[in-house]
Amino acid sequence: MNKDKSILAGNVYKALVVLAVPIMLNNLLQTVYNLTDTFWLGRLGAEHMAAITLVSPLQSFITSFGGGLTAGGTVILSHDFGAGHKDKCRHTANQIFILMMAFSVLAAAILFFGCSPILRGMGAEGNVFTYAAQYQRIMAADIPLIYMTSLYNIVHNAAGKTGKPLALNLIGIIVNMVLDPLFIVVFGWGASGAALATVLAKLPCAVIAMSLLTCKKADIRIMPFKVKPDIKTIGSIAKVGFPMAIGNSAMQFGFVLMSKSVMAYGTTAVAAYGIGNKINGLVSTPSSAMSNAVSIMSGQSKGANMRERGISAMRAGIIMMVALLAVTGFVISRVPVATALAEFFSSDKTVIPDTVNFLGVMAAMAWTNGVYDSAKGYLNGQGRTVSTVTINALRIWAFRFAILFICQHLIGMGVESIWYAVTYSNAVASVVMGVYAVIAIRIDGRKQTA
Repeated sequence: MNKDKSILAGNVYKALVVLAVPIMLNNLLQTVYNLTDTFWLGRLGAEHMAAITLVSPLQSFITSFGGGLTAGGTVILSHDFGAGHKDKCRHTANQIFILMMAFSVLAAAILFFGCSPILRGMGAEGNVFTYAAQYQRIMAADIPLIYMTSLYNIVHNAAGKTGKPLALNLIGIIVNMVLDPLFIVVFGWGASGAALATVLAKLPCAVIAMSLLTCKKADIRIMPFKVKPDIKTIGSIAKVGFPMAIGNSAMQFGFVLMSKSVMAYGTTAVAAYGIGNKINGLVSTPSSAMSNAVSIMSGQSKGANMRERGISAMRAGIIMMVALLAVTGFVISRVPVATALAEFFSSDKTVIPDTVNFLGVMAAMAWTNGVYDSAKGYLNGQGRTVSTVTINALRIWAFRFAILFICQHLIGMGVESIWYAVTYSNAVASVVMGVYAVIAIRIDGRKQTA
């Protein structure tokens, strides 16, 4: 089994950069899918933007549950790679495949048939409801395609081969960039066109991914027609992944309720919230990639009984990301820059002021993501997924809604309450995650010396 030896030896900063850069570029490509939709739908007005902003948390709520289960498999897979157990890697990967495909069919059905009552419950009405429902029903077909491509990413990321998924996703983004303006603007299909373009762009990626994974020459081969469920392995995956699945879904449901809170301020506020979140996601992409890189190094280090290597990875990740995001945040917080970004994604003049305000608040605290993500990556790699999910859930359900309540009802800040709740709940969660990581390191150190 070929394994990247630099993960367990050599300069930790170099190893992290080698792992994180392909993941970051891959995540950027995924972000571009959404940004492309945002750009072209922004040409059509606030109602189209509000529609996809409402729908995005709904889809994420469903898919995050499956994502938690597969993340549990990824942790186990990285431990097996670190220990050099090729047969166990292959077996685990096939069990992840069973879970992913079964869940994807269920998730697609829920999103297709359940979107209307859920959108009504979120307060959507009129054109916003119509556009959102059309978008979501088509995007339901995207769920199995997402998981097929994700499996390819999981197998290669756990092995430290983070560059391979990049080329695959590049194909999808190119197709999407061509189809989006064609379907949205030229054909006039609006939100439905954006959804159809995304599904058609993901299709070749999914087909290629499964072709490579089922190829006889693949190091970790998936055998979809021969694999049988193994209760013991699935139980191990569930033990690590189920808490993440529950926590991720709870967190995403919090995002759904947050979108409902934004809806109370009108379509313009929802559109600004959607644009701001998209840009925030773009800014935090390096930090999210670093979290995955730290998790890979932490997981393989645990499997190889090299505890200090994982700790060093977390420290290096925090240092690099805090510095990068502090600079990036400062630049974006400048009014001319924030205005240019807002105008790029929306031609509606009523949306731009709220978007600029949101970006200014968000950018000032962007650096805290560097602490949060690297600490989370280390803890996930060590298998402490219950703890990271708990803190993640607290970020939304405790910190975010508490700050929202204070800003709305005690201070009377209006729509700005949303911006401050989003930003400062992330900052508080970063402190909690960092402190817990230090505590976990000390606890593990005592166990090792006992």
